[in-house]
Amino acid sequence: SPYLMGICIYFLIYTTLSTFLYLQQADIIKSGFDSKEEHTQIFAIIDFAANALTLLTQFFITGRFVKRFGLGIALSLVPIVSIIGFAVLSVYPTLIVIIVFQAVRRASNYAISRPAREALFTVVTPEEKYKSKNFIDTAVYRGGDAVSSWARSGLKAMGASLATISLIAVPIAAIGCIVAILLGRKQNDLANSTETPNK
Repeated sequence: SPYLMGICIYFLIYTTLSTFLYLQQADIIKSGFDSKEEHTQIFAIIDFAANALTLLTQFFITGRFVKRFGLGIALSLVPIVSIIGFAVLSVYPTLIVIIVFQAVRRASNYAISRPAREALFTVVTPEEKYKSKNFIDTAVYRGGDAVSSWARSGLKAMGASLATISLIAVPIAAIGCIVAILLGRKQNDLANSTETPNK
């Protein structure tokens, strides 16, 4: 199924970028702060900012955003934020950039892109939905997390700096934007079709 394969690719790109960002964050925090207490405080700041921004977005923006711009744009929001965030991070690998980037990306995901991802499964049969979601949540999501972590470790072992790794993430996020737009169009076509979906 090209449609379900597209969803898998989208999730793989998402988890790859998430892993890269988390490990970039860990390296920046570790290099700037020594104590575990300071690390905990920083993670708490990031969590609070992301959760607060998510709630505000869900209350005032989510419904209007998806209705106005469509599923493809909603799905591409996290890749767009990732392109901007990693580009800035490649030039300014600082704590404040990490905090803002993480908060905005996570809020964009939880408030807009995640509901849009769920909508992708409304045009497949219940059997396809549950089988594919189980596969995505295990093999794709967890497997992608492990593989991307190894890939980043390999890049660091070859001498890649934080800036270089951030730049590598930018074209990956750009591919995620393209996949998101194509998935949004396909979902719309399937939703509007009165025939049996040909995925």
